[in-house]
Amino acid sequence: MDGLAWTLPLSDLWEHYVEAIVRRETALVGGTVRVGRRRETVFPIEWSDPSHRSLGHLVPDIVVFRGNVVHVLDAKYKAHLAELDEHGWQRFTDDVREAHRSDIHQVLAYASLYAADEVRASLVYPLRRSTFEALARRGRDRSVATLLHGARRVQLELRGIPFGNASRGGNW
Repeated sequence: MDGLAWTLPLSDLWEHYVEAIVRRETALVGGTVRVGRRRETVFPIEWSDPSHRSLGHLVPDIVVFRGNVVHVLDAKYKAHLAELDEHGWQRFTDDVREAHRSDIHQVLAYASLYAADEVRASLVYPLRRSTFEALARRGRDRSVATLLHGARRVQLELRGIPFGNASRGGNW
């Protein structure tokens, strides 16, 4: 394969990286990990009129089952968490705001597919190591919100993970 060109989209690399971290964390506390890339998390959408089919299925990136807790994770190769911390919501462009809202709606749609005593939904973003360390020192590498509706409670999390090797000069 010497000299053979190949590509790997960074978003795919990011998703695999997040999966490896989730598998390592889950191994420490117990639980089962299922991933979309293996087609383990596919939910078909059944349309009453197939000619209106705009989406055939939902596929969460990563789902962790541990006792009566379900944790749905969606790996996003975007700078939203760092930008949100640095600039704030008001300074986001309309396009970035809409993309972020769509990401939140997506992970909450995934979370709605599971019935459990506790449901968690996380958007996981890459951070430069220096940015992660600065945010972690201030307790801002994660942000959590709770959504309540009747007896149903969903915990929504924005989480940053360091990505890249700063000691070699790479930041992502």
